[in-house]
Amino acid sequence: MPSRVNAVQGGWSDTNKVSAINVVDFGARGNNSADDYDAFNNAITAAAAQNTNLGGMVFAPAGTYILDTGLTFPAGTGLFGDGSNATVLKMADGSNIDMIT
Repeated sequence: MPSRVNAVQGGWSDTNKVSAINVVDFGARGNNSADDYDAFNNAITAAAAQNTNLGGMVFAPAGTYILDTGLTFPAGTGLFGDGSNATVLKMADGSNIDMIT
């Protein structure tokens, strides 16, 4: 079973917490070289299946994640990380994709 972190929709709040799916639990490496698309896609699928009233959240800890295919988030799912300078999503060299749809 994937580990979870506490996340919130719209800010930290004890009354609004939802469980987030961690991409590392699905094999993401965030090492700026491995393609992490499959791990992100599987985490998004797991988050979408949570069926919470706030939607499923995906967490990407600090690292640089390479994607050679764009990510599609179903309605009610979201993504957050450790900050704009800590969690980076990067297109694979030579890719011409919409990063997130």
